[in-house]
Amino acid sequence: MAMSFDDFKVRYPEFANVSEWQYDEAVMLAQCKFAKGCCGGNEKKYNSVLGYLTAHYLWFMTTGDNATAIKDTTSESLGGASVSYAQTQSKYNIPFSDNFYNTSKYGQMFAQMARTCGYLGAII
Repeated sequence: MAMSFDDFKVRYPEFANVSEWQYDEAVMLAQCKFAKGCCGGNEKKYNSVLGYLTAHYLWFMTTGDNATAIKDTTSESLGGASVSYAQTQSKYNIPFSDNFYNTSKYGQMFAQMARTCGYLGAII
């Protein structure tokens, strides 16, 4: 079971202003990606991993232009302010690609902790 909305806001105070609806949506997405049995029955570890993934989704919901596709930056220019992007496969269909999870500190923690659960290829 995911942590309560109030517990989540205590653990992640940077999301204190999100609505309960946004939280519920992010939890639903996270639970679709990370199944309950993935941490070998360790409920505390599962809730921690799920919390990071929920925070990762909330980060996307509450920052910037949510309709913009996520792309990997392959080069940058300082003087000319130019940015290039790599053409990659759909990040949502790759079994366990760090590309999507590396876009936020929450996603990075999720990926790191998910590996400690022995969970390398089970992300849907």
